[in-house]
Amino acid sequence: MAPVTLFYRELYMEKLMARVNEDLAFIRAVVEGSRRAASVDAMPLIVWGLLTVAGIALVYTVPWLDSVYFWLAVIGLAWAYTLVRAVRRRRSDTVAWFAGHALAVLWLATLAGMTLAGFVGYFSGSLPAAAITPVIAAFFGMGVTASGALLGGRWIAWVGGLWWLSAAIIFYAPAPARLAIFGGAVLLLLVVPALVIHRRWPADV
Repeated sequence: MAPVTLFYRELYMEKLMARVNEDLAFIRAVVEGSRRAASVDAMPLIVWGLLTVAGIALVYTVPWLDSVYFWLAVIGLAWAYTLVRAVRRRRSDTVAWFAGHALAVLWLATLAGMTLAGFVGYFSGSLPAAAITPVIAAFFGMGVTASGALLGGRWIAWVGGLWWLSAAIIFYAPAPARLAIFGGAVLLLLVVPALVIHRRWPADV
């Protein structure tokens, strides 16, 4: 009976190892899929960042443009691009991985929260105008830090920490300088990192 028992034991171990290898292959595929998803999600962030910086530059150049309706137009344009790209991504089915989907949902939720806090907070009077930019900076810190956890990028998490530091600085900055500091943070801590991710994992959507 001993040889028979040994045979079945070896057969069981072979099947167990095959299952472990399949599980490891699946995990590797999820990680690689999440990294490919980052390239798709980076482009809307680049657009949001560039539109924001362009809007801030216009406000400093043409001061009478600085109104909530001007920013409604800027953010509305950013949302239009984001939603069109999301529909294209869904139809192409390029990325069907859980981590990639989680990253997309994370940023949609973050941008929606920022939009709600900025505009509804302003129109309702619940959020003072001076607090809008630092609150949005804190939202960016949350989104970037969580993205670093999903992608396994420690440097991305450090960028998230710099966003929170920027939010604290903007809270205490003089009123005329707040928008400029926020614009610099958007350029250095959103657009530049998103470009790095986009170049490392080129989008195919």
